[in-house]
Amino acid sequence: MTAPHGEPDGVMLANGTIIRMPPPVAQQFANLMRPDVVVAASGYGTRNQYGEALQATAFGAPGNVTQLYSDTRN
Repeated sequence: MTAPHGEPDGVMLANGTIIRMPPPVAQQFANLMRPDVVVAASGYGTRNQYGEALQATAFGAPGNVTQLYSDTRN
């Protein structure tokens, strides 16, 4: 999936689930933004009659997931 200027901003899984992330973050995972690549993600999302969508807070390959945001609360 791409943002308005063509930069990557997420992926659509084979089952139609959408995983979104900011373009600068998505560019770090260009090697995973291809068809038939297995990915793993966690984050905040929704499921309704239109499908599933997730704003990723962690993304990567199964067994090698990277946290996308640091917890700045102390």
